[in-house]
Amino acid sequence: MASSSEENKAMAAACSGEEKKISMAAACSGEEKKKQKEKKKMKKVRMPQDEVDMIMAYKDRPLTMPPGFENYPKKILDCFPVPADQLGDFFAKINEVYDKAGKPLLEEQERVRKEYEEKGYAEYWITDDDEDESAPRSRARAPAPGRRRPRSGVVKKHTGGTKKL
Repeated sequence: MASSSEENKAMAAACSGEEKKISMAAACSGEEKKKQKEKKKMKKVRMPQDEVDMIMAYKDRPLTMPPGFENYPKKILDCFPVPADQLGDFFAKINEVYDKAGKPLLEEQERVRKEYEEKGYAEYWITDDDEDESAPRSRARAPAPGRRRPRSGVVKKHTGGTKKL
């Protein structure tokens, strides 16, 4: 019994070779169909208003220590991962990482702001998966407010009130 890699090599040789059999030609066209199926179609979808609001609410704020932190008690300053005299450099390094992480968010915010001002709405690209048709079409939402599980020791009466046991 031949391994799958040997079969793949045989199919590739048959596809590119001069002697093509009908069954091998069918196998080659099947591979082409797989490649076409693997390509995902892109679709432009309107961004929900709550997501636009969330993106627009992001503000880039640098991390700083309050003024006069040198005068804090030694017990508090010992909680930091570096000595008190190196805290300035420590926060400068943290802000570099913070700026790198925030840059794509700010770029996305600028794109959404510009598109929202021009069109009155914003859009984004998603992949249209033919295989995953069972998945819901909408994005995940937060659960509805209110209690979802019953409280132990509390019974709901038919009149609409509650009774503690």
